[in-house]
Amino acid sequence: MSFVVTVAGNVYVGGLNNEGKLYFDETILDQLFFNIIKTLDVDNSFKSIESIKSPVLAQIPNFNETYEKIGEYKTLRKIVESTQKNEVKLNKVRKLKNVDTSIYSKFLIGKIINKYRFISILAALISHIPLWFFYPLISTVIAVLLIVVFFQLNFSVSRYVRNTKRDILSLHKSWRKNFIIMYLLASVITISLGENEDFYYTYFGENLPVFDPFRVLEFGIDDAFLSVEKKEKKQEIEMFKKDSLGLFHVNDFLKSWINTVKQTSGNLDENGSLGYKQYDLDLYYINYEHSQNIINNKLVEEKNYLSLNLFKNFKK
Repeated sequence: MSFVVTVAGNVYVGGLNNEGKLYFDETILDQLFFNIIKTLDVDNSFKSIESIKSPVLAQIPNFNETYEKIGEYKTLRKIVESTQKNEVKLNKVRKLKNVDTSIYSKFLIGKIINKYRFISILAALISHIPLWFFYPLISTVIAVLLIVVFFQLNFSVSRYVRNTKRDILSLHKSWRKNFIIMYLLASVITISLGENEDFYYTYFGENLPVFDPFRVLEFGIDDAFLSVEKKEKKQEIEMFKKDSLGLFHVNDFLKSWINTVKQTSGNLDENGSLGYKQYDLDLYYINYEHSQNIINNKLVEEKNYLSLNLFKNFKK
């Protein structure tokens, strides 16, 4: 007994074997399957192919790999269309082994790196501004440290994300740890140099640029946010106060001296005790009153602001 099967123009011969069992070329099944597939409406839902899954697998068990790929493709679609964080998506995508996810993985990696790049530069700027504010003398060194911190953070994030064995959801912990370590190191270097100006000038010199818009080096930290005019006035007043005698002390001293002169005038002894002639006393009165007038007028003109030069002239 024999028979012939024709499929899509191909002729397959079958019959009975020596044991009396029916035999035929098994490739006929593949040909029949693909002819069936050609007639199906295949779209991104794969409903047609999945509708004949059982009979297909019964004839071609290895075709189960295709159905596994279809399942992962559907999973990938859900991941792409979801509103979850990119870190969650990347973790899920990396679990898919039967479909090519390389393009979408690169897209997610780029998104995550850019996100942490922005966080890193923002964190580096905010954390280094106080260091620069308190130590403007080494502003160039602080700027270099800021750049080093940023690039180290960026490098560590990139290396972490590209490692397929890493849990991306733990990336923020790794970033935070690296940032704390790098910032502490930058702070130690900044404070060490900032508190030791002699060492800084010895090894770095005075050639490095200094960025000090608030003129902290000149006026100090307390007056950093005052206007330049107010800073200069306050500096002159502070210099005046730090002089050997303040204005009120000068007045008290002069009044005391006048009283002493009045009491001892004409009593100069052999040892040179304090004593003055009436002419000297009158001359002093004239100079003292004249100086007082100058000061009073100047105080009014400058709204209670006494210039250092005027005080020095008065004191002289």
